[in-house]
Amino acid sequence: MIKIGYDVKNEMLIQKIWNLYSFDHELLIYELSMERMEEIRDLKIDVMIYDLNHDECPRLESFEKICMKLNIKSICVLNEYTDDLIESILKFHLDYQCDYQITDEGLYLLLLRMMNDHDKMKLSVYERIEKICLKRGVSAHLKGFDYLQSAILYYIENEHASFRMKDVYDTIAKKHRTTSSRVEKNLRLAINASGSLLSNAKFVDACFRECQYE
Repeated sequence: MIKIGYDVKNEMLIQKIWNLYSFDHELLIYELSMERMEEIRDLKIDVMIYDLNHDECPRLESFEKICMKLNIKSICVLNEYTDDLIESILKFHLDYQCDYQITDEGLYLLLLRMMNDHDKMKLSVYERIEKICLKRGVSAHLKGFDYLQSAILYYIENEHASFRMKDVYDTIAKKHRTTSSRVEKNLRLAINASGSLLSNAKFVDACFRECQYE
């Protein structure tokens, strides 16, 4: 199920968004507004659609900051073209944009392409992580193998944040419904079984750095 939120002023575009139901019943569509942005988090929106007029550069900046923070894909629809808008769009490197004259089918195909690109991106990360773990000799039959993959993913998702290894163990324990001590123990056993003498933290960090260049 794909959840779509929209904050759109153009009535023709609103109708096209609701017409998406005629293409795919695996959609849920919510009307939102800038004043109700917290609902994006609560509803776990996958895609945000918003439109812009010539004098709404701040609106673009606000939406893109929210979407980046919550890791939500967005479609920016231009009701008109101006130099200021084009400059702002280039600044944010928007991947998915169109103008209000897009057809119902065109909007649906753009949505499909967006979700497919996003799925490929996520899949490629998981594939790289698994490949690196196996290459380093970690057995896929051990519990620690799954914990190691989760630890590397944690490093990737929190690359620019400050955290301790205990934070990693706690997050993995919650995800796998176990305890932090069991995560630490099984991760250490899996790493030792691979023949490595590195600590858990150094091994995960080495895998994380390799994943960045894989």
